[in-house]
Amino acid sequence: IYSASIPAQTAGSLVRYKVAASNASTSASFPGADDTMTYKGYIVNDGQTATIPIVRWYMDDDDYTDMTTNHLTDDQQFQAVVAVGNDLFDSAKVRVKGQSSVNFPKRKYKFDLPSGYTVRPEGFDYGVDEFSINVYFSNQTDLQEGMGWKAINYFGFHKLQNRYVRVLRNTTSGN
Repeated sequence: IYSASIPAQTAGSLVRYKVAASNASTSASFPGADDTMTYKGYIVNDGQTATIPIVRWYMDDDDYTDMTTNHLTDDQQFQAVVAVGNDLFDSAKVRVKGQSSVNFPKRKYKFDLPSGYTVRPEGFDYGVDEFSINVYFSNQTDLQEGMGWKAINYFGFHKLQNRYVRVLRNTTSGN
């Protein structure tokens, strides 16, 4: 039997961990070597509340700057950790999404969860392994995209599942 302790962390901090053990004949780890998530983790409670779901994402500030400066239109994906409610996904990928909207002050982002993982946010009919955070910066009525998705649904494709969410990146202050 082994134990470990994690020192106190700042509210809103991302804590990631991996457990590994071995003896003369074998070794094991959690998450396992065949798991597509490198680490398990949690976010230290910071008392943030909202009447809508909170999506948190964490990525290196230099990668974020590179992504939002040099990779606005090339679909380059960057490593991130994303949490939807209490579900945390290490080894996720994120990229800037959109065409003309990439130059808006607020951008759209697309997230891909690690292979084999899905999340089913409150109110969704089915789980998803990828999702987008859209900003209706120039179209505050949501009419154009909403009508487009209604037409797609009419022809029998998957129903668009969407929710308004509060987004926090690398902080608890809500940027």
